[in-house]
Amino acid sequence: MATGKGNETAGGASPVTTTEGAEAASERKLIVADFDDAERSPMTPMVFVRNRKKRGRKRYSRGTKEFQRLQRAFSKASYRVSKASTIGFRELERRSERSARRKRDGGMIDAPRNIARAVEDGLREASRAPVELARGIDGRVVWAPLKTTVRLFMPSRWRR
Repeated sequence: MATGKGNETAGGASPVTTTEGAEAASERKLIVADFDDAERSPMTPMVFVRNRKKRGRKRYSRGTKEFQRLQRAFSKASYRVSKASTIGFRELERRSERSARRKRDGGMIDAPRNIARAVEDGLREASRAPVELARGIDGRVVWAPLKTTVRLFMPSRWRR
């Protein structure tokens, strides 16, 4: 290891810090301790220290906050649906393989039950997608223009 004249510490150890760029320095550091005394430490210990940045608030341009939240919610819901189809097909494959191992023509005999259970598992995951989408919609923002439209088409006797 590279040891410099000014980097030596008490006990013969010379720590060497390796970082790449200013951004990497704030996120993670690699500290390698190199001992001069081979009897004390035949191996070079490596110590990883991670400094995590604090997560800040999301910032939006004026007038785009609700659209960006809706877009993020739509993205999460789409991801959940695609994940659900993956879960369903993996479950179908797993159950079909298991049926085929257990008995002759088991994959064909148990196919309806295996498909039903795979669809059940996939739909269980996909059923969370509408909730993801609903979380991204601010009800007050949607209700304000809708309220005026509803009042416009309401009969006058029902208005206040």
